[in-house]
Amino acid sequence: MKLQDFLEELKDALDGEIPPTQIEVNLKYYRDYVKQREQQGKTEEEILNELGEPRLIARTIIDTSHLNKNTEKKYNTTYQKKDSYTDTENPDLSSNVYHMPLWLFKVIAIIVILLIISILFWIGGMAVKLILKIGIPLLIIYLLYSVIKEFFPKK
Repeated sequence: MKLQDFLEELKDALDGEIPPTQIEVNLKYYRDYVKQREQQGKTEEEILNELGEPRLIARTIIDTSHLNKNTEKKYNTTYQKKDSYTDTENPDLSSNVYHMPLWLFKVIAIIVILLIISILFWIGGMAVKLILKIGIPLLIIYLLYSVIKEFFPKK
């Protein structure tokens, strides 16, 4: 069997079973594979014998393609709105999920940061008030005590 015959038989077996783009991808793969193996010193006939029957290869490709479709279907989501999705596999269990726009997320983040800064300033202001109400009078009392002690030493 020649490479062209192998590829034609493979194409015929895949035709109608998988999308045409996937058929072309697979044909290109086997064409490139044979060329690569020929560069390694194998003959076209040896390579095609190693590969086996094109119809068996096609069956494997088709089965794999259907497996992938089932997997994709299981996890596929259909977007109805820009901010929600519905699970197509289980429409009874579908739920709308809100996806926050980026600008709204940024606005909320800025508000949270400003709120945290405000709380820190409030705590700092409370500390300053405490120092002014208690610390300064204590300092004045201590200074007066020191001055009095200086002018009126103990005998």
